[in-house]
Amino acid sequence: MKKLFLICLVAILVLTSCMPPENEYTPDTDYELPETSDELYSYYNKVDRGMTKDEITEIFGEGEENTEIDNRIVKYLNEKRSAGVVIEYTYEGKVRAKTLFFGAKEALSRFSPQFDSDILYKIQENMLLSEAVEILGSSPLEINCEYSLNDPVGISNIFAWYNKDGRSYHLHTENGIIKKRVLYGTD
Repeated sequence: MKKLFLICLVAILVLTSCMPPENEYTPDTDYELPETSDELYSYYNKVDRGMTKDEITEIFGEGEENTEIDNRIVKYLNEKRSAGVVIEYTYEGKVRAKTLFFGAKEALSRFSPQFDSDILYKIQENMLLSEAVEILGSSPLEINCEYSLNDPVGISNIFAWYNKDGRSYHLHTENGIIKKRVLYGTD
């Protein structure tokens, strides 16, 4: 019994020593960086509320279904695999939400206006997105859009600014009103 325990312990130590540290970023080499913002948004901007899975497939071809999580989530990528869109469908097969796909976080800082951390305190919840844009002096990247199932015009978005130093500022909005503010990449 002790021998079996020691063999298992050694096996665990060997396996865990071969794994990269949990926080270490390892880029996915299957993806390239988009060259232009038009390329970045080339798929995302073609998806709209109420479109069916058949309509989307007609535009982009077959996507990559995520059957591990839910087969209603499908990723569509351009030929270079540098950009695309991840779509969540309703059970009826209509677009419920879309998320901008980018192979690496660095893709976004190339196209995003920079933000000044010293003025973020001026942006408050329940403020209009347009007021935040005025304070920050630039328009953000839209990275997510979720259509309300109960309200035919209701919409939730995530807008973001990305700095080249790895920090990003996200505003979660509902119908253009800020509901949540998040600053990423700070210690």
